[in-house]
Amino acid sequence: MLRALAHQGIADAEFSSLLHTDRVIPVAHGITFEELRGESPLLAAHSGLGTEHETLEKIAAEIADSLLPAPHP
Repeated sequence: MLRALAHQGIADAEFSSLLHTDRVIPVAHGITFEELRGESPLLAAHSGLGTEHETLEKIAAEIADSLLPAPHP
């Protein structure tokens, strides 16, 4: 396994592992998700937010909302 990591690169392996969780919210800034798909198909496959149609303030609020626990009724 360590040989595989050395060949692939530890950072690449960690990034790939992280993308297989629900902890990543891609934010596209200065690039469309279509363009991102050409660079990182795995990252672009995640639902994300983009500054093309939203402000950074709105994106920050949406990320914060996703991190806060749901209120109890």
